[in-house]
Amino acid sequence: MDEVRYAIANNMCCRDTFVGTYGVEFVKQKRMGKWDIRHAVQRACKASARTICVLGAQEAIPWADEIDPVSAEDPPVESPSVDSSPSSDPEYVEE
Repeated sequence: MDEVRYAIANNMCCRDTFVGTYGVEFVKQKRMGKWDIRHAVQRACKASARTICVLGAQEAIPWADEIDPVSAEDPPVESPSVDSSPSSDPEYVEE
């Protein structure tokens, strides 16, 4: 699987989205008489990655057609650099 970078809006529901997508993929493939765990994990990773790009919980969970394939209109974006030092927080007060 190629590396794709997304700008992170939040991480709400990304674990739930991964598990849900994996579970749906398992049932779907078993009904067809096959099991490709690599495909299931890749699809679950794509779904989870799309979830973290949108603010909110339920609204962020992608529909099936939003997972495969990643469309040309939605190119990967570089994650912005984040300064996590306390002094970068406007609420931080040095004592």
